[in-house]
Amino acid sequence: MGLICNDTCCTMSTNQTVCFADMNFTDHANRTYPAVWEIVLRSSICIPLVLMGVVGNSLTIFLLLKNKLLMTTSVNLFILNMAVADLIHSIAGPIPYTIKELNQFWVLGPVWCYAITYIEVLVSLVSMTSIAVISFDRMLGIVRPFHRYLKSWVSLLIIIIIWIYAAALSTPFAKGTRYIERQWKDILEPMCNQNCSYLHIWWDVVNIGSFWIPLTIMNICYGIIFYNFNKYTRTQQEHPASLHMKRRVLRMLVFLTLLVIFLWVPSQV
Repeated sequence: MGLICNDTCCTMSTNQTVCFADMNFTDHANRTYPAVWEIVLRSSICIPLVLMGVVGNSLTIFLLLKNKLLMTTSVNLFILNMAVADLIHSIAGPIPYTIKELNQFWVLGPVWCYAITYIEVLVSLVSMTSIAVISFDRMLGIVRPFHRYLKSWVSLLIIIIIWIYAAALSTPFAKGTRYIERQWKDILEPMCNQNCSYLHIWWDVVNIGSFWIPLTIMNICYGIIFYNFNKYTRTQQEHPASLHMKRRVLRMLVFLTLLVIFLWVPSQV
């Protein structure tokens, strides 16, 4: 028997229409509440994640803004941009999603319904794109150590472009979301639904834009760094102290790439 439903009523294949306002929700489903152990478990995971993200990124932002000398280099501006995005992610990610999973109905209201996925996608794009830009900047610093660094206004322009790019790719997730309040006879059921068929292709686009493209840029940059480092080592064109410093930077960049792959690949496949 086929059903065609809208926000208020359902019509059966026999042309009989049944409206939610004429039925009790509890006659068709049980109103469930999370067990105490589930609340404790989810909270014990959520709270440390939020604290680590907020404290770590806040300290990074504070130290960079306090030391004006650090803000004169392009890489530190990009790190500041990434820290701001990660701070927003730390606040807007774990807390709303934990509340969502602990409730049968949507309790965060219409604003968060439209904003939660949009913000998550936005800051993820900003963060990963910033990492790719940092990788490119570090490549120039090692391959061309005497090149002129980007001026502050150019770095700020790149940051603005990153946010515009991220906002453009994130917009469909706000448009593809609907907040609905279904009125039953005995209860009001707020819901936050996504148009899965509409957003399916956009998830693929975002996965490419937020992970695979930045990761490809990082690997290309680090490949160029590794090639030039080996060339300098073989020809002994640089002072040993300079080579030692570049070796440490290369190890750090390889570790960063492996960490990004380890943390992000499981959610992209």
